[in-house]
Amino acid sequence: MNKWYVNLWPHLTFILALFIATLWVLDQLNPMMNFLNNRIADSALFLFCISSLITSAISIWRRYR
Repeated sequence: MNKWYVNLWPHLTFILALFIATLWVLDQLNPMMNFLNNRIADSALFLFCISSLITSAISIWRRYR
């Protein structure tokens, strides 16, 4: 399981976490812009959840392998 995409998941999760945290900070600074109540933010949250699950599964699989 040493494929390139296995090593990509932790990086993708980190990038999505930074993106969502940035949207949250911007939403706190200027609530009128409504950064977290749109389709892009919803998609980012969904992708973050999926990538977190995949990263966790890979990590568990590697630990007990």
